[in-house]
Amino acid sequence: MKGKNDISDKKNQRVKANVIILSDRLVARAKELSDYIRSCTDSINVIGIATNSQEVMFLAINQSVDFLIIAGYLKNERSYGVIKELFEQQKNCVPVHWAILDSLILTLCQKYNISLMFDRTLPKSDFIDYLKEHKDYEYEHDKEAPNTPTFLENKKAGKAWLEYLRKFKKSV
Repeated sequence: MKGKNDISDKKNQRVKANVIILSDRLVARAKELSDYIRSCTDSINVIGIATNSQEVMFLAINQSVDFLIIAGYLKNERSYGVIKELFEQQKNCVPVHWAILDSLILTLCQKYNISLMFDRTLPKSDFIDYLKEHKDYEYEHDKEAPNTPTFLENKKAGKAWLEYLRKFKKSV
């Protein structure tokens, strides 16, 4: 028979959200955000900070990823293709644009099917709350999004590339 304490224990258990932060321009801001998240909450786990799609895919190996936080717009627009690549690798993470929400960001969000956006000029504590509120958000990947290569200019990332990354990760 389950007692009152069993129920309250389950309510008090925290479900961690795993995130990867991607930025190729605002790396210092991404680091600040990562440090802030790590210092103020144990319900969000920052897997790492990536500066390109290869690093995102490397960090995502053998990890469940809930959010891909894109800090600012990406200078290398091809890196937005990692959203589709993660989806194809059964990483059902939700992309979130953490940026100054101007017409450029809104256009990029529409183009790459990023439905969650948060203005980075607002307090980081509000962003943490935003992520927690959207932990169970069901992202609907747009299969009509542009097929942007994510790793190499003329090669699409595939199983062989991921196997190579897995070997590298094991040897580190």
